[in-house]
Amino acid sequence: MIQLNNKDFYLQVLGLMDVGLVLINKNYEVQLWNGWMEKLSGFEADEVIGHSIFDVFPEVSGSRIDKSINKALKHNCPSILSSKLTRINFPLFISSFRSNEKKRIEQSILIKPMDLSDNSRCAVISISDISSSKLREKALREQTTILNKVINQLKEKDRHFNAIFENNQQGILIFDGDGSVINSNPAAEVMLGYNNRRLKSLKIPALIDELPQYLFKKGNEDKLQSKLPLCNTSIEMAMLPESGKKFPVELNANVIPFDNAQNKYFVFFHDITEKKQTEIILYKMARNDSLTGLPNRSSFIEELDKTIQHYKRRNNILSLFFLDLDRFKYVNDRFGHDVGNHLLIEVAKRLKQCVRSTDTVARLSGDEFAILLHEQEKIEQAGMIAKNIILSISKPFLLDGAKIDIAASIGISCFPMDGEDAAVLLRNADLAMYQSKKEGEGRYTFYTEEINHLLQQRLKMETELNIALRDGEFVIHYQPQYDICSGKIWGAEALLRWQHPQKGLIFPNEFIPIAEECGVINTILDWVLENALVDAKTLLNNFGAEFKISINLSPRQFADTGLPQKIEKILKKENISPESLILDITEGHLLAEKDHIFALLNNLRSMGVHIAIDDFGSGYSSLSTLRKLPIDHLKIDKEFLTTDADPTKQKNLLSSIINLAHSLELTVIAEGVENKDQYDLLIQQHCDITQGFYTNQAVAIKEFCNLSASNNQSS
Repeated sequence: MIQLNNKDFYLQVLGLMDVGLVLINKNYEVQLWNGWMEKLSGFEADEVIGHSIFDVFPEVSGSRIDKSINKALKHNCPSILSSKLTRINFPLFISSFRSNEKKRIEQSILIKPMDLSDNSRCAVISISDISSSKLREKALREQTTILNKVINQLKEKDRHFNAIFENNQQGILIFDGDGSVINSNPAAEVMLGYNNRRLKSLKIPALIDELPQYLFKKGNEDKLQSKLPLCNTSIEMAMLPESGKKFPVELNANVIPFDNAQNKYFVFFHDITEKKQTEIILYKMARNDSLTGLPNRSSFIEELDKTIQHYKRRNNILSLFFLDLDRFKYVNDRFGHDVGNHLLIEVAKRLKQCVRSTDTVARLSGDEFAILLHEQEKIEQAGMIAKNIILSISKPFLLDGAKIDIAASIGISCFPMDGEDAAVLLRNADLAMYQSKKEGEGRYTFYTEEINHLLQQRLKMETELNIALRDGEFVIHYQPQYDICSGKIWGAEALLRWQHPQKGLIFPNEFIPIAEECGVINTILDWVLENALVDAKTLLNNFGAEFKISINLSPRQFADTGLPQKIEKILKKENISPESLILDITEGHLLAEKDHIFALLNNLRSMGVHIAIDDFGSGYSSLSTLRKLPIDHLKIDKEFLTTDADPTKQKNLLSSIINLAHSLELTVIAEGVENKDQYDLLIQQHCDITQGFYTNQAVAIKEFCNLSASNNQSS
């Protein structure tokens, strides 16, 4: 049995459809151009793919088509355009049957947005040739006129009538006033599966399904009206063939009076099965996610609205899940988008297995899914289902030879407690999902007013962050780093602080996550980098040319391929030697995107900039990895200095790390030194550099410069 949600099946069907299909990315560049478009446009797919749609069809630029494409890409809004509604359509032509002359087709255009798994959006353009529909309607009107004339002069022109009747490709049935068939043409007989003799024994209800009552005389359902309300108009009906498998047709009926005052009813029809199948496929494309086959966002919201209206008359609980996959971006980056897409398909299958057939699972966008649970008596039922989903998603996926581990974060809102319309319920479930993510991977959270309160606080902080950038409220404090052997200040680590006008000094862990969510993090990080390097000049003047300034780099900054050029530009501007700068990168991020990071680090190291691995021991770096890295310093994670550990094991482990680093000719820096015992242990193990509250806390640059370069440490 053919699986209608199978991706290959849909691709084959789309390739055979008698409609034009064009896929455009966010830059208006053509990504898909099917055979129908090649035939009618004159352009092969290879000629247009990768080029702007407006380079291919310049005349549609600025037209309603242009605006509709923009609405789809920018505002997620679909559009339907017709040749009747717009002066400009696509320049598509068909060759005349009787000559080589090409004629521009009449068009119906559907422009629909589609979200991809990498969170980008594209526009799908479907173009249908409606020229033939208009020609058929015109032909039907012309045939009716001709037949009226022919029948009025039937005796003189019987030969002409028979020719039209017998050779017409449309089915033609002639009924009398009682609705009985009195004649049929060969096309009608082929489509219905009856011969002429058998048809003459049937009445109209046996051949046309669900006839409207207005066609019959009142009080006498066997007699047809002398005047039909829909003469010369095509309507869609269903014919009832001998096989019993009814099929759709476009039908036109006309009443023609004869000399004996007996009306004859002429019915013209043609099979539109293929057209209806195409409409079904296009309808599914408009309402279903093309990758997973699940309902899409617009379809889900429509169903949610209808379900809410239904539940307002009942006492049952309706639960809405908003689900987001954890670590999905890493899967895409590590294994590629094909594996990412395969993963989404498998996730969709698992989600459907976790709920009842009466519940609804939809893909909203990217790695976001929604689930609608119907008719629940208790809220606890939703919690149990959420646990099952989290457990199911946490099981490894084996895809294309790779074992992939992910998790799911779920937010839950319930009708009517958490909202009485679709938009509010979806928003509240979304907020609850973000709360789940904050608490860790693989969790679910029910929406509460407290979450809404936290949202208001977050929105307030977003506003305050923008004000802080505008008003210069961010400051950099510097924590001294001491050479253990000499006791002198060796360098400083730049640490970001927010000097809030009302709340005082705020540490990064309180505002960086919100800065990442609201999109100002890059601006803040660039500010830190530039201002720390400006301060470095002052520090070097006070503490000598050997002084080192350490700056933490975030994963977002390492994703910037222009980072080396940006740093080089600032160093030259401030006349600072690259040897004075140390860039810290965490061990965990180093392992997550190894190839890209290695290339970037090599680039920075070739400039003369020093590289340090931060929080060493929190990840799983191998010795071979350390040997290949272009690094100069190793910063030991403060967890290795905690007093909770067994003293002997702690000493041995610390000794191993320091000896390993020294064997690789790396400088060892111990962070988070809080007391004398820790400091003495580091001296015993021949650690090179130390920093922490025991030696000095982070201070503003002015206070830092007051420290003596020859300052000795307490012992």
